[in-house]
Amino acid sequence: MTDPSQPRSSGAPPGTPAWPSGGQPWQPPPYPSHTQAGAPAWPSAPNVPAPPYSPPPGQPTPPPYAPNWPPAPPPVPPDPTRGRRLRVAGLVLLIVSIVGGVFTLGFGLYRSFGSLTDLQRVPAAVGGPVTLDSSGVYSIFYEPAPGALTQDPSGPVTDLPAVQVIGPDGSVATVTPPDGEFSYSFNDHSGRKIAELTADRPGRYQIEPVSASAQSGELAVGGNLGGWLALAFVGPLVAVLIFLTGLALLIVGFVRRRAR
Repeated sequence: MTDPSQPRSSGAPPGTPAWPSGGQPWQPPPYPSHTQAGAPAWPSAPNVPAPPYSPPPGQPTPPPYAPNWPPAPPPVPPDPTRGRRLRVAGLVLLIVSIVGGVFTLGFGLYRSFGSLTDLQRVPAAVGGPVTLDSSGVYSIFYEPAPGALTQDPSGPVTDLPAVQVIGPDGSVATVTPPDGEFSYSFNDHSGRKIAELTADRPGRYQIEPVSASAQSGELAVGGNLGGWLALAFVGPLVAVLIFLTGLALLIVGFVRRRAR
């Protein structure tokens, strides 16, 4: 009979740990440490080199180290031809506006001053002859003596004379009221436009007063002075608008050139 106080033999080979006795829980044997003498070494995988990288057919071989392969395409540079027509048109408008503005201002002032210098004057009280070199529309001005005109603060100038003009053939020429008020002061002469004369042919025209309001001063006849002054002021204004349009086209053209 087997003694219950003795450990039961399991028939295991030598070196096999025995079952615990006395109701103790079973504990696995300690694993041999690498720091212990005679401990077995950890098994290691064989040092097998990795196979070389082979790119797919038709693809270039990457460099030895390429974390971002394939490389990103280079940035597309701005196309210099984009917006070229707008830039050219804007530049042309800028040049035209500058040249046109300077020309209209200078030419208009030159002709205006020339018209004032070339005015033909006759006494306002009795009239007199003037010689017109070409057909067209001429302005008739009244240059009164100092203090001859009365000015109503709430209305237009009064006491302006009325005139009639006899043409070269003895017929009465067409004289119409002015299309607007116009006055000037140049070289000690101050005048106001009172009528427009339509000359149908060149020749000698007789200016005759038909009212007794002009007892002093002179009547002056000359070219379309108001038209030249209008050119001198309206021309530069139109040039400014053209300049701004050209500048806008130029800016839009450069913006389109930088766009990708």
